[in-house]
Amino acid sequence: LRVSSDAVSLSAGNIWMQAKEQRGGQNSLEAPQQKSYENDKKSSEALAGIFSMMTKCITLCPTLLIQIQPFKEDSQALFTQSMEVATKSFGNKDRYTTRSAILYIKSVIELQHPRSSPQFSDPTLSTLQPHITNLFKRILPNIIQQLIYGICGHFEREILDPSALLLFSIIERSPSLPNVDLSLSQAFQREYFLLGDEAISLSLNVCNKCAMGKLNQNQMIEFVHEIWQMHESDDAGSIAGGDAVRKLHQKFCN
Repeated sequence: LRVSSDAVSLSAGNIWMQAKEQRGGQNSLEAPQQKSYENDKKSSEALAGIFSMMTKCITLCPTLLIQIQPFKEDSQALFTQSMEVATKSFGNKDRYTTRSAILYIKSVIELQHPRSSPQFSDPTLSTLQPHITNLFKRILPNIIQQLIYGICGHFEREILDPSALLLFSIIERSPSLPNVDLSLSQAFQREYFLLGDEAISLSLNVCNKCAMGKLNQNQMIEFVHEIWQMHESDDAGSIAGGDAVRKLHQKFCN
């Protein structure tokens, strides 16, 4: 894993290093940077490969991955670095890289019990709780914003299902994760959401129903596709307050 980290840092180029440079305790919502982290084909393949490997490690040996230290004393731990890079890879022009990053973050989120007090599904991981919680305090608001931004017509269609599943996993575990409700509210009220105040209220209501177990992940996938399709319209702004939003409300909130 250490060797792989060093190899990827060389292959992936700027995006791997920028995660380290931009840490500094930042907690503000960053505007999605769709093109800032576009890499050449070689870099994208390297990132997708490391995210796939990390997902397998989180599934089979999470304690090892989270606790492993880098060769160099001034380097970030592999797990922290990879999570920050994954968050910044949602705008990568290579859809496989974006999909791999989303699935990796989802595998980390799912270490925790859904709809419960903060705890890991595996009791042996309980000592890692503070580390994971501190990491998510820093990166989760931006993860949520990147997801909502992508759902608003900026992701390719192939990315919608994994995006919806990650969003559902975050919402389902909101008692165990920091400031999910606030981050969702802020993300839906940004300028890239073009469907109006009624649709914002509807979207937050759908998220709340998912948190309470009243909607399942398949319904979240369907809802995400509907929101994406509305934003793909030539005049998405005209949908605000219209029949399409009301039909969506009847479908998911009645």
